[in-house]
Parts: sequence; structure tokens; C-alpha cells
Amino acid sequence: MKRTGLILGVLGMLFVTALWWFFVISPTNTKISEAQDQLQSEEDNEVLLQTQLLRLKKIQESELTYRSAIGALDAAIPSMPQMPALIDTLAELAEDSGVQWDSGTYGNPVEVEGEDYFEIPVSLTVQGQFFEVLGYLYGIADLERIVRIDAVSLSPTQDDAGFTIETVAISAMTFTTGNVVLPGLPEEITETTTTTTPGDGE
Repeated sequence: MKRTGLILGVLGMLFVTALWWFFVISPTNTKISEAQDQLQSEEDNEVLLQTQLLRLKKIQESELTYRSAIGALDAAIPSMPQMPALIDTLAELAEDSGVQWDSGTYGNPVEVEGEDYFEIPVSLTVQGQFFEVLGYLYGIADLERIVRIDAVSLSPTQDDAGFTIETVAISAMTFTTGNVVLPGLPEEITETTTTTTPGDGE
């Protein structure tokens, strides 16, 4: 009897343990496992989101760089000739450089073979002392818009104070990506041209 009672006691303990395992431990382990899986999933999602965020930041930085480059390019070689504005800029630069502005003329855009931009011939005439003229030429080279100086002709004279004054004829070229014929201008700058002085409207 004692042996049978012992066996029944052991079986009862095993039964209770099994019930405790199936109804308490197993569900808890399942919840813990699910929580761990969810945590891992959230961590994976966080890593994915961080990666996507880094990519978006790089794209944004690239876009800003691209926009900046496009803006600089458009300023250097605009899509429209914008010649009156350029002549005004060159006239203001002359005043800032201490040279006397005489005239500025320009022609129509000329197609450059094999390129996607057009050249616009520009002729300038200024007067001043040598180093003032030199400063003006450097100023032209530093403009945001590209102006290529092709030729410079100097004609020296003496002023009343005995200083040498250079009358300077500058042949230059600027550029545009738009082939817009400027009204009232011939195709060649060597023919009739338009002179713009500071204060002239566009």
C-alpha cells in the first residue's frame, strides 16, 4: 500500500508539474519568445530606418550640391543672353576699378559647332591709368558670369598733369545656352552694334 501510495504521489506530482508546465511555463516561454522576436524585428526595422535615413540625407546633400552646381553654372553661362545686365555690370566694375567707361557693345549669339552653348561677342572701351586698367581686366576675369577676354588694344595719351592715360579697346566673348536673337542687332558685332551706358534699361 505504501508503495502504491508513493507511486500515486509521484504520478500526482508529475501530473501537477505537467499541468504547471503546459498552462504556466510554456505560455510564458512562448510570450517571452514572441517578445524577443518582436524586439529583434523592431531592432531590424530601426537599423533599416537608420540606413534609409542615411541614404535620404546623402540624396538631400547630393541634391543641394547639384542645385548649387546648377545655380553656379546658370550664373556662369545663363540660359538667356541677359546682355543689358552684363553691360551694366561691366560699367559698374569700371567705376569701381577707377577707369572711365566709354562704351560697351555686343552682338547676337553665335552657334559653336559641336557644343550646346552659344558665343556672344562683346566689345568694351575704357580709359584709365595702366594699373587701373589692369585691375579692371582682373575684375572681368573674376565675374560670376564667364567673360573671356580675347584681345586688348592700348592707345596711350598724356593728360594735363602729364600722366599716361590708356584708351583700351577690349574684345571679349561671353556665353549662353539659349539662341535668342537680340532685337535690333546684326549677326556680326563688327557691323552696327548697340551701346549701353550705366543707367540704360534692359
